[in-house]
Amino acid sequence: MIKVMIVEDEVIERKALAYLFEEYFKDKIEVAANLSNGERAVEFEKNNEVDLILMDIHMPILDGFGASRIIRDRNKNIQIIILTAYSEFEYARSAIDIGVFKYLLKPVDNDEFISAINDAIQKINSSVVINKTEEVDWVKRDRNIKFIDEMKSYILENFTNDISLEQVAEHVGLSPDYLGKLFKKIEGQTFTNYLIHLRMEKSKELLEQRDLSIKQIAYMVGYSDPNYFSRAFKKYVGISATQYERVKK
Repeated sequence: MIKVMIVEDEVIERKALAYLFEEYFKDKIEVAANLSNGERAVEFEKNNEVDLILMDIHMPILDGFGASRIIRDRNKNIQIIILTAYSEFEYARSAIDIGVFKYLLKPVDNDEFISAINDAIQKINSSVVINKTEEVDWVKRDRNIKFIDEMKSYILENFTNDISLEQVAEHVGLSPDYLGKLFKKIEGQTFTNYLIHLRMEKSKELLEQRDLSIKQIAYMVGYSDPNYFSRAFKKYVGISATQYERVKK
C-alpha cells in the first residue's frame, strides 16, 4: 500500500485531506503521518517509508519548498504534491525546479485532488515496476557472470585435454547453445576462440622456456594432431612455431 504524508500547518486542512484519502483511496493509500511543519516532515521521512507527500508551502519553522528540497535531494523516488493558496508564477516555477509532481491550489477541488492522486499512484507503481525489473536484471546478470566464471575456471583446468563446449556446458549445468551465446555476449568472443587463445599462449610459454619438440608441445596444450597445431599456431601468431622458437631462444 502506498504511504502518504500530509504536511499542513492548518489543522482543519489536515483533517480535510486525511478525510479525502479515507473516502476515495482507502484501499490504495495509507496516511502514514499528518504533520504541521516542514521540519517534522523532513525528520519523519528520514526514518520512515514514504511514497507520496502533500506539502503546504507556507508553514512555520521550515516552509514547504525548503522541506521538499531536502527530501528530494535525499530520495528522488518520492512524489510531492505542493498545496498553496497562492497562484503566483514564481511559486509554480520553484515547485518545478524542486521536481515536485503536482502543484494544486487551495481550497483543493475534489475532482482535481482525485485526479492528481490517481496520477501519483500510477507514477509510483510504475517506478516500483522499473525498480523491480532493474533488480531482477542485476540478479540475472550476477548469476550469468557466475556461470561464465565457472566456465572459464573449468576451461583453464582442462584446456590441455580434448575439451568441448558440450563438456563445459554439462559441468556448469546449462545447454551448450545457451552457454555459447552467453559466453560470447559477456566475454566478446566465442568459446572456440577463447580456447585457442589459452592454448596458443601456453604454447608460446613452452616454446620460450623448455627444450621440447613441437610435437610434444602440441600434445601438452590439447592438440592430438601436431600438424593441425602448427597451422593453428601460425595463424594465431603470424609465424610458425619453429620460427617463434628460434626468435625467443
